[in-house]
Amino acid sequence: MKPGMLLAMLLLFSQGLHVANVRAEQSVRIKDISQINGEHSNLLTGYGLITGLAGTGGTSPTTKMFAINVLQNLGMRGDPRIREVIQSSPEKTNNMSVVMLQAELPAHIRKGQKIDLNVSAFDDAKSLQGGILLRSELKGPDGQVYVLAGGPISVNGGSFGGQAATVVKNHPTAGRIVGTVETDVVCEVLRDDRFQLLLNHPDYTTARRVATAVNQLYPGSAEVLDPATIEIFVSPAERRDPFAFIAGCQNLRVVPDRAARVVINERTGTVVFG
Repeated sequence: MKPGMLLAMLLLFSQGLHVANVRAEQSVRIKDISQINGEHSNLLTGYGLITGLAGTGGTSPTTKMFAINVLQNLGMRGDPRIREVIQSSPEKTNNMSVVMLQAELPAHIRKGQKIDLNVSAFDDAKSLQGGILLRSELKGPDGQVYVLAGGPISVNGGSFGGQAATVVKNHPTAGRIVGTVETDVVCEVLRDDRFQLLLNHPDYTTARRVATAVNQLYPGSAEVLDPATIEIFVSPAERRDPFAFIAGCQNLRVVPDRAARVVINERTGTVVFG
């Protein structure tokens, strides 16, 4: 190899290392690497009945019993002979399906707002395509109803076929629907004129840098409690608008510290390190 070519390669390599170091030292907002203690989402669960399916519903005993319970809750006390027919015949419930509902309730959400729900078949239904969900309740860990849902569901998939073959696209037994929040979610952020920032990836160096950045703008306000927690005191001058103070702290920029990591893709042989 010629000396000039070797020198050019070394120069390019050194420039590449310099660019990598510059990119590694890029700053981010505090709000991008942390969250406020007390602001967290809650997982809601529920169940319901989907009707209007074109012969792709469930035929299990679970579907039959759930259908009877829904009729009773609607005030329709069926004749015992009708109940016997529904329980004994597998062909009477293939237009409906029992489904589980799940949603993540964000912090500070208010009554009347909309959120997305995940819908998945609980019985042996083949597809939920074209189904309509009857009014259903989603409850939180405390047993309180937070969301009501009902109406047509959206399924990104389906099952198509005939006598010779069948094609299934994506997951026809899972879909989405929009629900309505029925209860305000109030989050307590300030306690004794203090709030806490929780780092998404606990690290001693990052926590110290966050506290230093806050103290530079608001001297004596921030204190590191542990690698994941920075407690910030709202000064008397900022208590008239504490949420503006919180926003100001979250918009400060820091350089998070990251441990060196090597990722190897065994299939392609690619090695990524940083």
